[in-house]
Amino acid sequence: MRGYVLRRSLLAFLQSLVVLVAVFAARHLCDLARQIRAGVAAGRHGPVAAHLRLLGTRERTVIPRHVLPGALGPAAQQFARCVEGLLGGAVLVEAVLGFRGLGGGFVEAVQNRDLPQVQAYALLFAGTAVAVNLLGDLAAHRLAPRREVTA
Repeated sequence: MRGYVLRRSLLAFLQSLVVLVAVFAARHLCDLARQIRAGVAAGRHGPVAAHLRLLGTRERTVIPRHVLPGALGPAAQQFARCVEGLLGGAVLVEAVLGFRGLGGGFVEAVQNRDLPQVQAYALLFAGTAVAVNLLGDLAAHRLAPRREVTA
């Protein structure tokens, strides 16, 4: 029998995955937090925030209501790009540790030279990446809509 065998319980299996999930998520969460912080720092001193302060809007209203949504838009797009890395990482972890999943199936298909199955996995991974990027773009547009400039 190859790979991890679920001997004790589902809870023990989930506990064994905590470290893997934490490692994958920590790197991407750090990038997202850095991007959101940079967006808030740039927007906090921008002309919109300065105008709102001149109008008498309190600082605790300016940041969450006006500056933060502008910073979350690019972060949503960055999160969508992180999914591609997570898919590649999942393939690697499943292959190395022997977990059964899409990544392990992909590696087995490549080893068996099963071209239709490899193409199906590639199409599934590419479709997932495109769909998540589309959702990230839609979320970015919803969080920070820009007015269209017409000539």
